[in-house]
Amino acid sequence: MSTQKECVDHLRAYCRLHTLKGIGAGHAHELVAAYFGYRSVAALRAEGSYQLNKLEEAEILIPNLTLMQRRIGQLRGLPVDLPPVGVLAEGVSRFLKEARHFAGDVWHTSDLTEYMETDVIQHYTTIIEDDLSGQMAETNACFDQLDIEKVELAKGENALTVDVSGSLSGKHDWDRMFHGNSITFNAVMTFQRVAGRAAYMKPDIVTGGTVNNGRQYDPAE
Repeated sequence: MSTQKECVDHLRAYCRLHTLKGIGAGHAHELVAAYFGYRSVAALRAEGSYQLNKLEEAEILIPNLTLMQRRIGQLRGLPVDLPPVGVLAEGVSRFLKEARHFAGDVWHTSDLTEYMETDVIQHYTTIIEDDLSGQMAETNACFDQLDIEKVELAKGENALTVDVSGSLSGKHDWDRMFHGNSITFNAVMTFQRVAGRAAYMKPDIVTGGTVNNGRQYDPAE
């Protein structure tokens, strides 16, 4: 049995327990397709390179809650007591893990840009700072504050690309020659697509930066 069909059967079983009428197979297929990032079942079935049977190779799964919500608004005959889209998505994600189709991290969010800024990038700050070690060595400062100023996402055919810009600030010993205490940086995070339009590998990160030589005094010093 295909991963898609297993998810459909699980979703229907869940809805039989949590709604008065349950949902039909056609509706369940459409919601599962949306979960994996497709606008329709036909689009999912037409997928060539990124079949769902490769899901176990992925490290990150990002269910498309926005597309699921849109499809719920478009489909006729769904139960009026259908659980919220987040609950449905979490149910499918839990099934995928329990059935050992996927063992990585699941990101449940309706705003991926905000989630990247507030949660994801924080896990990779050490890599970004390591990439800036050359610029840090040009200064006499101790760096301890990474500020994210802009995050831009682009979903391509083969990867999700996240462009992150911001600054790395530190404290300078003013008894020593000043060589800057702030670095402007840009990091490009590339998540290679693995399965469907929702499953990726952990990102490859490339970071570049420039030391700001203008004096930036810390009021606390």
